[in-house]
Amino acid sequence: MTRLQEGGEIDSGDLDTKSSSYETLISSSKYREESIKIIVYLTTLKKPAGISVSDFRKFKQEALKHGVHGQKLWQLPTKGIPTRLVVNNKKD
Repeated sequence: MTRLQEGGEIDSGDLDTKSSSYETLISSSKYREESIKIIVYLTTLKKPAGISVSDFRKFKQEALKHGVHGQKLWQLPTKGIPTRLVVNNKKD
């Protein structure tokens, strides 16, 4: 499980924080690190720790193309392409 720190930024590298009050129900073994960062951002809307303003802008643009529903990450529809389930495990 991914744990989030209480405060302004998220330290996605620290998964064993005892002071955290929020916990995602999405297993980190199902998704790559980038997908986990997107999931965490979409569920908290807090800027990830250690990311520059320009990198955050790019990350946010990509993250807003996704949605979290039913404990799964979905890529939102675009012109002619329907909603798709994101499936990327660490083995790929």
